[in-house]
Amino acid sequence: MRNLRLITLLLLVIFLIMPVSQAQSQNTIEETLSAALKFFGSAMGAGLYHSADVHGPLRFCIGANAALLTVPDEFQFLPILDDDKINLGYLHANLGLGANLEVTGRMLFFALSGDPGDIGDIPTSGTFDGNGQLYSVGVKYGLIQKPLVPKLALQASGHFVTLPSEFDFGTVRGVSVKLIASHSFGIFGVYVGGGIDYSRVEIDDNFLPDLAGESFDESGFLYNIGVQANVLPFMTVNAGLNFGEYNSYDLGVDIGIH
Repeated sequence: MRNLRLITLLLLVIFLIMPVSQAQSQNTIEETLSAALKFFGSAMGAGLYHSADVHGPLRFCIGANAALLTVPDEFQFLPILDDDKINLGYLHANLGLGANLEVTGRMLFFALSGDPGDIGDIPTSGTFDGNGQLYSVGVKYGLIQKPLVPKLALQASGHFVTLPSEFDFGTVRGVSVKLIASHSFGIFGVYVGGGIDYSRVEIDDNFLPDLAGESFDESGFLYNIGVQANVLPFMTVNAGLNFGEYNSYDLGVDIGIH
């Protein structure tokens, strides 16, 4: 699916277009770059959690999530963004470690194709094909995990982007720190949460001479509210709304044992 690669290509095309566009002022470049990094952080922070409940020792869940993001108006001029929505699909897993701790992981693979030397060919066809990856790894700690009362947890996650060398413009990283609360009512549950998403990009020395070695970072707050339902003994479905400077929706299915 072409939409799966747009988040990373968004940053790539901005770095390709902005420095060579004579019509762009320095302020415009910085504003667009700031918005792109915030949008990247918002995308990575969407759908990170669906409950404050921490899995017991060696208990786990695996699942799939889809996030729907609205493309900001400031990115409409980019050739790769011919839609006003972006769809992202993730696979994720959580594993309990005991002592109210669990580790979390999430990944997304996306296709890249085109001629990196020709901006117009990047989103469609060209001379190179490869795969990029988005990874999120983190730790979740249960602050309150008592029965019959709402649960409270703190989750910290790191996000990493890897690209084929032909498209590699630098290092893209992110960090999300979230406080989560949830409560179950029989087979149904509700969850709320929020926190900060931080994004940083460092430009490769060999990519753009004017920006070689420079780094840019941005942060923003993203909040979440959602519901979940146990449709089968070991299966849970969930749906959430992520709102902040950039809004998104997410849906998911989990299979596991608490």
